[in-house]
Amino acid sequence: GATSTDQNPAHTYAAAGDYTVALTVSDGTNSNTETKSNYITVSSSSGSVLLKEHFDSETFPPTGWTQTILNTAKTWQKGNNSAKPFTDIDSTNVYSAFCPYVAEDQDEWLITPVVTLPSGTITLEFYAGYNSNWLSNATVKLNISTDGGAQWTKLGEAENDGKGWEWRKVTVDLSEYAGQSVMLAWQYVGNDGDLMSIDNVEITEETTGIGDNKAGMDGILSQNYPNPFSTQTRIAFK
Repeated sequence: GATSTDQNPAHTYAAAGDYTVALTVSDGTNSNTETKSNYITVSSSSGSVLLKEHFDSETFPPTGWTQTILNTAKTWQKGNNSAKPFTDIDSTNVYSAFCPYVAEDQDEWLITPVVTLPSGTITLEFYAGYNSNWLSNATVKLNISTDGGAQWTKLGEAENDGKGWEWRKVTVDLSEYAGQSVMLAWQYVGNDGDLMSIDNVEITEETTGIGDNKAGMDGILSQNYPNPFSTQTRIAFK
């Protein structure tokens, strides 16, 4: 929490939630405090979209995206899993990014442009389609770089949930990279695995908003009358 003796105090809430406010009026000797529990409501809302890619443009990789290719015949490309196209999830979607499999070594990277992340809560969401029964042969990893692609750190990889080929929605908190310029890469690596796809890649900045006050602070000054009091007023934010 924080306190202020300003006539018109300002306070920034860093996270969504309900907050208590206390107002204290004092004449230097006596004081009177009124506390309003859950007086301020801060709600979270979708903020600005920092990156959005559905892989429906004419070119592949999309503008600004790059690839690192080991197997030129079997690498990331634009298309669909005909048995389970992404239109089952999003009817407006036409194509996905997918990497076919082959009984040869594959180490195929699909890399985003550089994205500058502002301070705050940053979230990556995307859909990953794969068959977990083949993950021991080939998997897809999500990597991040903060130095233009010179070095990469693994954020995660396809989870073996015991299911066959399905679309899974994946959410990754990137807030620890706030204030940095990053690149993300989906890495298909293995030999003789199964087709894997990604779609609806979005990086968003979450913003917060102040809701309506739930109660008023009216009458607190009049409770000091007829005692004289100064203009010293203390407000606590909790």
